[in-house]
Amino acid sequence: MKRLSEEEVEVIKEFCYGRGKVHAIAAYGSKVAGYAKPGSDYDILVAIEEPKEKVRYMYENCKGLNLSMLLVDEKALIEDAEKAELGEFVVGRLLNPYLPLVNEEYWRKVEIAFKKRVIKEELGELADEFNGMALYLKIPLKYFLFSKLKKRATIYPPALYSYAMTYSGPRGRDNLRSTLKGFREATRDLISEGVIEEEGDTCRLTEKGLSILKSPFFKRKVIQIERGIKQYLVHGIAGKVGFDVVLKETYSKISRASRFYELPQDLREPKSSLSLIEGDLIFKEGWLEKLGENLGLSKYFKVEVRPMGSFFSTTYLYKLRDREKEEKVVVKKFLDFWSIKWIIVGMIAKPIRPFGVRPMTRLEKEYAACIELRKAGILTPRILLVSLRDRVLVKEYVEGKSLSDFLKLFFSKGEGVDEISAFVQTLSHAHKIGFGIGDTKPENVIVTKGKPLLVDLEQAEKGGDPSWDVAEFLYYSCWYAPSKDKAEKLAKLFVKKYFYDEEVLRNAAKEKYVLPFRTIAPDDMIEAIREVLRSV
Repeated sequence: MKRLSEEEVEVIKEFCYGRGKVHAIAAYGSKVAGYAKPGSDYDILVAIEEPKEKVRYMYENCKGLNLSMLLVDEKALIEDAEKAELGEFVVGRLLNPYLPLVNEEYWRKVEIAFKKRVIKEELGELADEFNGMALYLKIPLKYFLFSKLKKRATIYPPALYSYAMTYSGPRGRDNLRSTLKGFREATRDLISEGVIEEEGDTCRLTEKGLSILKSPFFKRKVIQIERGIKQYLVHGIAGKVGFDVVLKETYSKISRASRFYELPQDLREPKSSLSLIEGDLIFKEGWLEKLGENLGLSKYFKVEVRPMGSFFSTTYLYKLRDREKEEKVVVKKFLDFWSIKWIIVGMIAKPIRPFGVRPMTRLEKEYAACIELRKAGILTPRILLVSLRDRVLVKEYVEGKSLSDFLKLFFSKGEGVDEISAFVQTLSHAHKIGFGIGDTKPENVIVTKGKPLLVDLEQAEKGGDPSWDVAEFLYYSCWYAPSKDKAEKLAKLFVKKYFYDEEVLRNAAKEKYVLPFRTIAPDDMIEAIREVLRSV
């Protein structure tokens, strides 16, 4: 940020004090940001006490300085900061570097109030777009600045030139550092309120913040349109100047906007600065190329794709290889077409529990469950990449055998007891920390080095139904059982190793939990399992 000379400051003050009862004065624009051309105006913001008009433009040459002054009611400016009463037409100038000349405390108060609101609105937008996954976003302070500037440029495109020159010009880094000080101060209030938490140079939304800031898309869009209209109205009201001055200003802005300049990446695509606590976050196409790069493969690698799981499964094993090495990853595609699986399941199991059907809902649940369960000591695959555009989740490939293989051994030879017991204890642990897995079919568990790893978590959630998890595993396992006695033996092993809450087991014997499985399991096996569960 560039300082003005003492002589320049004195000329500005002298002229401003003749405009009314001055409360505060600040300079902004090209002279302060360091990209001014010879003859550029001095942009001055003047807060006036009890003015005749809320907002007024003034252009004047004073002792050789071309002053472009915006006079505003000092109370109206605070309202613009807190509630966008002027469509942010005035306070929006404090997003970028400014230089307090009179009453620095007032300007700081206005700036922090404005930037705090900006942060809350941007967080609300992320909460609406990402839902539960918003809790795992790492958000740098610069995101709030550039996302807001991009919105302002959408309303008033000529401003892009100013933004580009401010942050990519000769003083770009200094300007960014200066601007982010206000955002950093604003985050302190939000941290103390429990809305966000600090994590290094980034911040993360808390569950409290997610619940209070989330707002629907249409509501945000209406507010944005309303502000745009209000901004132009205030601009018109403020611009009570001669026609020649209007022409001069219009020509100047169009002339600047038509010059060649390069937009900083953060301004072109603010979301490019967002990241996840685990895995790369991709917004555009090209996730496979990015994955290959992350895995250390050469640019021209080959890909072999093989489906994993049942016919309805949208999970694939990808083998990526170049001349030097081969890497395996698991790619899960959350597609609308295949959500028919969950529509059918949801209809059958509706009396018991709701199932997430929307692709993004399932992706969010899987991501969150992988992170939260692993935090609690339960094995889940590490996430390598998330592509929101293509609704793709890429996870590490873990060598192991399906729990269904051990279930077959248990029914045929009495083996696999340790592996099944380990899974039951893992499920108990998940229930104890408040998680329902949602889809506990044996093939959704991989046993690696003797420990169960949960691989299909798109229906997992905090507050899920533990009795459904128990019911699905036991009744679905009847598919592999050769007889009623074998199914009963599995139920007894499950009951013996389950340590969370006996009521969960007894509930799983209720008819509503049995009903979805009557078409795949013989009645005698189901009744044998129910008898074991009831006897707990």
